[in-house]
Amino acid sequence: MSILHLISTNLFLSETLTLHCNCSDVLHSFTRFECRVFLAKAFDFMDGCSGKCIIDNTHVIVASGVGPEAIITPEMEHFGRIYQTRFVPHWLNDPNRKARVERPFHYIEHNFIPGRRFRYWADLNRQAEEWCIKVANPKHKRSLGMSPDAAYIIKAKPQAITSGAASCLQKLLPGG
Repeated sequence: MSILHLISTNLFLSETLTLHCNCSDVLHSFTRFECRVFLAKAFDFMDGCSGKCIIDNTHVIVASGVGPEAIITPEMEHFGRIYQTRFVPHWLNDPNRKARVERPFHYIEHNFIPGRRFRYWADLNRQAEEWCIKVANPKHKRSLGMSPDAAYIIKAKPQAITSGAASCLQKLLPGG
């Protein structure tokens, strides 16, 4: 399988640097449906989400405008209400937000992808989730003074909003 046409979608909790990654074919457009499925899986992976989800200014979630004043698509607003979160795009060219968004992509590209072989997309994503669980999230981060896993237990888990990710994911999938 060629990884020349790879798009990585990731979600991380900024105060803990906890990472969840999903990959798909960049030649295949990323739709709102796929975005909702990814987010449902990511929120489930993290046992919930925060009340505010900072996002890139992607047309998949943003209907119009840029930054915090952007208008979110009705489908994604509804999805956010299910998880008790709201999507807030960062300002364009905001160096603090841009670095936080881009750094996980760089980390994945240079630490997960090299030297691996994937038979198909599901295999790649299975390995990515395993890598997040066994390597990325348990790894000590100097900026945190601990691993993302430890930071999550201390900082994020008590504040995470859980809202039945499995039942929501079932509703999103065909036949659910």
